[in-house]
Amino acid sequence: MESYIKASIYTSCFADVLGSSFEGKTKDEMDNLIDLLDATETDRDQFLKHYKVKKLDELRNGKYQNAISVLAKKMEKIVEARDAGQ
Repeated sequence: MESYIKASIYTSCFADVLGSSFEGKTKDEMDNLIDLLDATETDRDQFLKHYKVKKLDELRNGKYQNAISVLAKKMEKIVEARDAGQ
């Protein structure tokens, strides 16, 4: 069941993010980022350190886009591994 939920989060987050213009981070965009961080079980402290910010909302558009892309790829690998294991 947990894998299904993660796959569902991945699908909805990835679709929402790809359709975004990234002109500014809306609450939905930040929620998508948080969902991807949680779904991929990414360590937030390490994530913040990597992007050299203290809080998620400090990510500028370029870093935000990169973070979403990296997390979406990570989620895709998680889903592929899950599917391969079944």
